[in-house]
Amino acid sequence: MSKFNLISRSEFMLIEYAPDYDILKNSWLKRSIADEIAKEELFKWVEIFKPIKPKYLLTDMTGGFIILPDMQEWMAHYLHPIVSPYITKWAFLLHSDVFSSVSVQMTVEVIQDLGFEREFFDMNDEEEAISWLIVGE
Repeated sequence: MSKFNLISRSEFMLIEYAPDYDILKNSWLKRSIADEIAKEELFKWVEIFKPIKPKYLLTDMTGGFIILPDMQEWMAHYLHPIVSPYITKWAFLLHSDVFSSVSVQMTVEVIQDLGFEREFFDMNDEEEAISWLIVGE
């Protein structure tokens, strides 16, 4: 459906962009990532996000990354003001592990509590996620 171009790859995160649909995708590659490393990865992601200012975000959590409560709060407060002026939808691909999935959903709830008025969708199928993102295009 959509061709993603590789922008950045580290041991912990893969970042790709699909210019045809204006989707920025990040994939967390490990289940366990120290908070400081996750923050460094998100700082890098933001530096890529800022010049692109995509309409849609796709976050692949199928690696099973578990976001602990302190990190959930930090992510929500850090990312909200950066992404909210630009994105209209944000889709998440969740790992089948309940702890990983719940940690993502709790982070999303924190963002929504901050007044983040965007759409979130939980799913396991990337093509379905992309279809949901671009519906109405």
